[in-house]
Amino acid sequence: MALEKSSLDKVSIKDILKHQYGMGKIISVSSINEGSSNIYKIETMEGTYILKEYNSNRNLESIEKEISVVQHLKNKKLSVPNFIQRVDGGYISIFKGKIITLQDFIDGYTIENNTGDKKRVIQSARLLGSIVEALKDYKGLGDNGRMEKMFSKSALQRATSAIKNEYEGIRGDNRHRELFIKDLGDKLKMCNFLLENFNFDALNHLTILGTHGDYSVRQLIYGNSNEEDVTVIDFETARRMPITWEIMRSYSYIDEKAKNSKFDMNNLIDYYREFNKQVELNEYDLKYAPYIYLLQLVGSAFGYREYNKDETQEDLLRFGQFRTNLCRYLFVNANNIGEQLLSGVRNKEQEMER
Repeated sequence: MALEKSSLDKVSIKDILKHQYGMGKIISVSSINEGSSNIYKIETMEGTYILKEYNSNRNLESIEKEISVVQHLKNKKLSVPNFIQRVDGGYISIFKGKIITLQDFIDGYTIENNTGDKKRVIQSARLLGSIVEALKDYKGLGDNGRMEKMFSKSALQRATSAIKNEYEGIRGDNRHRELFIKDLGDKLKMCNFLLENFNFDALNHLTILGTHGDYSVRQLIYGNSNEEDVTVIDFETARRMPITWEIMRSYSYIDEKAKNSKFDMNNLIDYYREFNKQVELNEYDLKYAPYIYLLQLVGSAFGYREYNKDETQEDLLRFGQFRTNLCRYLFVNANNIGEQLLSGVRNKEQEMER
């Protein structure tokens, strides 16, 4: 659902397409209610397109980076969006202060979180591996201090303080007050335990590579005519970061067997094996995979914060509960998951060598 009201209407859209993109007759314009931006499907005599109006908080630099990354991946023969150039050669338009891009329409469909069967689970890992491998020679990605912001002891200290504030700010008339007290209270306990006991220095050995940055099942468009054709979208968040975080997170959102906030270890190991065929992971990437994901999840009040402000946000609260239950699972099983990943992926490598 779009976060902001659109500045566009059918008249302004037709004017933009005619004068900035040289489009001929516009057959139809329809709104697509997906994602946080305003998105329109445009049918013209030349073809079908997607016009995206970004929210006002999005900056020009990040959109330019996304287009550059997509062009790089496209040159590597990966299936990614195709941005349409304006008549002056640029790719970005501005209308009433908001950034606009035009892309070819992708004839396909998406699936919901945790609805992927084993075939799609492995397919997702293969796609992520191909993206990371293709970005190895792309020079324009930084990490924006990602380790310090997300995975350091100081980051967890800041997150713990934020969770505490949310806990203390639970409204008295919140219909799920007891749930909030239990879930945010458990998160505080886990945060404090990790602050006292986790070895943050181990994270310095993780493999840092360029990646999508927000890769999940919701960024995959399966082809209507052939579901083997999958297009990966939304590269605005592309950056360098601990790659094992992106692998673990994307697995947790696609596997139908993980919908109850617990992992199927056979599927998880196979997911890492498939990725490892293209990009080699080290011992720390495997052993500390559940911990780095836990560090990010445990300090987030997403879903709870939104619902406490607006009780219509039931879907976000359910998503928050999914992630809290995932925290509980990872907190108890992190050592075992890491050891199984280490032995499972390494044993497979040894079998292949023999």
